[in-house]
Amino acid sequence: LNYACEKGDINIVELLLKNNADINNKDIKGKSPLITSCDYGYKDIVELLLANKTININDIDSTGRSSLIYACIRGNIDIVKLLIKYGINVFIEDKYGNNAFYYATEKGNYDILKLLLQSG
Repeated sequence: LNYACEKGDINIVELLLKNNADINNKDIKGKSPLITSCDYGYKDIVELLLANKTININDIDSTGRSSLIYACIRGNIDIVKLLIKYGINVFIEDKYGNNAFYYATEKGNYDILKLLLQSG
C-alpha cells in the first residue's frame, strides 16, 4: 500500500484497501500511506485514505512529522483543507519542536497559515 501511494496509483490503492491492506502500515522511514500521499501531493489518494474509518489521521513518521506538516512543507493547500476537514490535530510537533504553523510560515505559504489559524 505504501508503494502504491508513493507512485500515485489510485487504482492499486483502492484494490489493496478492498482487500484489507493495513492502512496504517509504516515503511522503513516510519511513513504511513497517508503521510506518503501527503508528501507526494496525491490529493485523490489522500481523500480515499481519509474516508477509511480505521485510519490514524494523527500518525507521525520517524521524524515526528505528521501528514499535515508534509502538506504544509509542500504548499498543498487542497490537502491541508482535507486534513483539517477530517479533524487532524494542527498542533502536532516534530522532533525539532516545529509544527504545521512553523512550516507554513517558513515556506511562505500564508494562505495555508491562515487556514491553520482559523482551524486552531
